[in-house]
Amino acid sequence: MIRSSLIILTVLCQTSLAQSLKLGDLAPPIEPYAWIKGAPVTGYEKGSAYVVEMGATWCKPCAVAIPKLTKLAEKYKGDVKVVGLFVKEQDVHKSGYLERIKGYVEKKGELMMYHVAADGPSKEIEKRWLGAMSMSRGVPQTFVIDKEGRMAGHFVGSNIKAVERLIDTIVEGSYRLEQQIDEKEKLNTTVLKYDHKKPLFVHGNGGDGSDFIFRSILTKAKENVKGSPDLLLESYFWIDTERWKKLLADIPGTYQKLDSVKSRYQTVNTTIPQLYQVAFGDTLDYLHPMTRWSYTGDYPDTTEYPRFKSAYGRHWREALIEVSDGAILDGQQKWNYALSVPKEKSTAVHLQKYIQEDLQRYFGYEVAVETRPMPCWFLKARPGVAEKLATITPGARYQSERVDSEVQSFFVFSNGDIRDFINLIHALNPYDDFPIIDKTGIPAGKIDYKLPVEYGDYYRNNDFEGYKKMLEEELGLYLEKGEKQMKVVVIRDVKEEL
Repeated sequence: MIRSSLIILTVLCQTSLAQSLKLGDLAPPIEPYAWIKGAPVTGYEKGSAYVVEMGATWCKPCAVAIPKLTKLAEKYKGDVKVVGLFVKEQDVHKSGYLERIKGYVEKKGELMMYHVAADGPSKEIEKRWLGAMSMSRGVPQTFVIDKEGRMAGHFVGSNIKAVERLIDTIVEGSYRLEQQIDEKEKLNTTVLKYDHKKPLFVHGNGGDGSDFIFRSILTKAKENVKGSPDLLLESYFWIDTERWKKLLADIPGTYQKLDSVKSRYQTVNTTIPQLYQVAFGDTLDYLHPMTRWSYTGDYPDTTEYPRFKSAYGRHWREALIEVSDGAILDGQQKWNYALSVPKEKSTAVHLQKYIQEDLQRYFGYEVAVETRPMPCWFLKARPGVAEKLATITPGARYQSERVDSEVQSFFVFSNGDIRDFINLIHALNPYDDFPIIDKTGIPAGKIDYKLPVEYGDYYRNNDFEGYKKMLEEELGLYLEKGEKQMKVVVIRDVKEEL
């Protein structure tokens, strides 16, 4: 027999419903079907504390807890009794039920050096303890009874350390029942309900999804979800951290916002071809570089700031569809897609890999990135234009001003660049036409030019034919259709194996 004034009971099982039981209530009596090991615990002595642990012979976590309970009994020897109750055994109605439990306990030997008992066919322990706590599912569970015979603690799962901390306060005298009840109530208000029959995180089921580690979702878009598709998985949100912070220092909170989303990609109202382009295409922007990207009035230095590199004119901006039945790829059906990964997996290489795997699972098309001749415009110059446009103030900074006269108003640009004319066309609708490739032969550098007001303001005119005419008449530059080798994402049917 183990002598003690603090008792720990172990009950291993599931239960049915009974009268409700909560912290602060008088503990139910311990009346098992049979005692297997140690002297029976017949009641709660005033001034002594008790702990009840519940499990089953078929429960692996309960088996792991057995030696821990023995160590607990040894630590509190003279003050603590540990009692294990086997409950809800699968063969409780069969003959030989108790003999099997006795064999289990004998096999544990010195690993199980505390009082052991078993519930019977009537399942009284289940009803009075687990069922009364509305916790009939899951074992092990632990109950702690204070020196007044009241419920002081309830722990779901094998949580011996938490049990031990509570026992310490009871033995040392710092325990306060009111404090335990307050803490339990606070915990209950934050407990998230979960229904295994419903999707996780949907309508708050199990939480709002803010703490997931990895998530991938594809849904059909709905008309009431407003938003434009995100057509680029950018690869430079996470490089040159300090330099990037410095660049955005004048925009409060901007870097932090970018850093907070770099481990995910999501898009709404997107077609499947657009999603394939994101997954297999380039992760650099498809826009022509613009002076305004640098915040200085100059074209950005992509060596110092690789964030501003562009795939313009080298990668085709749309996936080509070469399938026999392209109904799902016709662009009529829109989709929403979201991918979130751990920060250490947040590079564009990883994100694209995961999106590719998702698309393969969802749709199964064969995809290749090929080099093909694709349509474009070549910007060319008439003879003598380079000399005509050469700046008269080399080394000065770029600037522009409006000059008005009775005849016509102009924007006059000093120390500009030949790329400025490409930007004039692309500024409003960058994806609406073929890329424009500089073939003027004019070296990158500073030029002077003037443009009529209606063509010098990016946001006042979107007349492509008018721009073409203006460029030739005013500046001697002209656009010519042609083809250029570019990388292209191609979607095909899966080849059947012979």
